[in-house]
Amino acid sequence: MKSMYFLACFAFLAVTIPFSGAAETIHQKSPEIFYGSVIDAAVALCEVKKSSSTALSDKAQAIIQVACQKGNFLKKHRSELITHLAKMNVRNNIYIVNYHLNNWFYTYQEQGTGFLANR
Repeated sequence: MKSMYFLACFAFLAVTIPFSGAAETIHQKSPEIFYGSVIDAAVALCEVKKSSSTALSDKAQAIIQVACQKGNFLKKHRSELITHLAKMNVRNNIYIVNYHLNNWFYTYQEQGTGFLANR
């Protein structure tokens, strides 16, 4: 139980630290840099979940497996996702960027290639 608490705290910090103290400067950077930072933070969170895969329930193992798949997807398609977010002129908002990343990931899970075709 302690390890899960520690893991949850670490995951929270891994995602929030890049955006906390430097929030003003990150939001003022170019959108491409911001999108890359959000993707890198999401990949880091997936890696943290992946490292906690020992001695957990089957449901937790399934969640971790999806997190690993999402991390691999984000790594593999990073430049393509950044380019498409820029073309869509998505605001520098972590929640909006994550919304699009999640939609594209689950579309990719269902359809495979062409996940950005109708976006």
